[in-house]
Amino acid sequence: VPLVGSGDAPVIYTAPDDYDFGLINLGCTDEVNVLIGNIGNVDLEVSNIDFFVSVPVDFSINDYELEHGLLPWTIPPGDINIVTVYYEPIDLLDDGSWVEVYSNDPIDSLVGVDQKGNGTHAALITENFEQVGTVKTVILFVIDNSGSMSRSQNNIKDNFDYFINVFNAASADFQIAFITTDDQNFVDGKIVSNLSADPVAEVVEIIDQIGTRGSSTETGVYYTWLSMQPGGDAAAGGAFSRADSKLVVIYISDEPDFGERFTAMTWLEFADDLRAQRSSDALVSAHAVSGDYPSGCSTSYGYAQFGSGYYDIVMELGGEYMSICATDWGDQMDTLARETIASSIYYLDNNPIEPTIEVAVDGSTATNWEYDEILNAIVFDTPPAEKSITDVTYAIWDDCEKKKILESDTGI
Repeated sequence: VPLVGSGDAPVIYTAPDDYDFGLINLGCTDEVNVLIGNIGNVDLEVSNIDFFVSVPVDFSINDYELEHGLLPWTIPPGDINIVTVYYEPIDLLDDGSWVEVYSNDPIDSLVGVDQKGNGTHAALITENFEQVGTVKTVILFVIDNSGSMSRSQNNIKDNFDYFINVFNAASADFQIAFITTDDQNFVDGKIVSNLSADPVAEVVEIIDQIGTRGSSTETGVYYTWLSMQPGGDAAAGGAFSRADSKLVVIYISDEPDFGERFTAMTWLEFADDLRAQRSSDALVSAHAVSGDYPSGCSTSYGYAQFGSGYYDIVMELGGEYMSICATDWGDQMDTLARETIASSIYYLDNNPIEPTIEVAVDGSTATNWEYDEILNAIVFDTPPAEKSITDVTYAIWDDCEKKKILESDTGI
């Protein structure tokens, strides 16, 4: 006797079971719709959906419960629900994800669908930089105005043209101001710049205003700190300080700094406060002209004590410490100027994918740099040598949103 029968059951259907996104440019997003349907003749109950991804996480899934309601779902025969998986690669590694669907299908109560893809670079770019000088610099001179500084102040005046000549030759954008070791305010309220008619003459007038009737207890480091506090002449946001400029402090004194006697701050804390004035440590430096390390020095016109305090700040910030007893101040002013304008910062034309950045100086791989996202620049710990060539190679993010707009507008 022939027997004929049929059963009633939900039958789950998913597609695509395996999907390959292929190569997707970093910065772009692609998506695939995963179909979850019922090809049986009884309602399919989907009780849970799990989503798994490889690390680092380059895949995501839409809020399917917002579209289809909270799980569990009831899918009538012939109906489908759609879950969308997005792929946005952030690296060049192989990426994968998979969706697991739990249901009351009596044969396949757990089914899975897989996705995979790879990221690739939209383009590699190399930019070249020659070490010729920084674009913007602000220099704060801190001058000892005690009674023993007359000869040293004259040396500054007589040789400041060497300092300015270096700036002029490099067409540098600079601002210079002066404070003293007992006053945080700019001397004569002046800022000397590359726009000044005669920067050297203006500096000579300022030095004359400083004089040698100041306190014999020099605290130049402390007054530097005061000048940069809110409301100070050198404070952030003021006419002098420019956030995108290299900040340079130059101390000139024939005695040590006594700041630690009057405050609870240490030299390291003073140095850290200077660093805090800029987004990168490499945008801050300090130099000093003072008595020789470690015992001071003598000249025909007197004795200069070792400039402790100033020395500590300079060493912490990687600057130049020079002898106030030197006979050739022209050479010292020239060196200070070159150290001041030496470019530690190379601004990039495009936004790089940071892990892809490679830097070479004169053909050799360099490691003494960091990428500053705020400045979009390569910032060196110490400036590359004069006339050196720095090559910066990096990949860029693809501007996929712009492409989508163009395709929409043109119908391509």
